[in-house]
Amino acid sequence: MFTPEGCGNPPPVRRDQVKPDQRRPGRGEPVGSGAPAPVLYDAVLLDRDGTLIEDVPYNGDPDKVRPVPGAR
Repeated sequence: MFTPEGCGNPPPVRRDQVKPDQRRPGRGEPVGSGAPAPVLYDAVLLDRDGTLIEDVPYNGDPDKVRPVPGAR
C-alpha cells in the first residue's frame, strides 16, 4: 500500500490538531489576520493550436514558436 510517510512526507494531521499559529496563512484566516499577502507573478500564456502562436505540428523546438498576427 502506498503511504505518504513512505515518501519522506510527514504523516497527515487533522485541522483540530494544529495550533492556530502553525496554520498556513490564507487558508480560512480572517482578513487582517497579519498573514502576508500572497505573491502575484506576471504570466505569459502560450498555446499550441494556432490561437496565439502559429500551429506547427508536433513542435518540440522553441525556436519555431511564432505569434500569429494580432497576438499580443
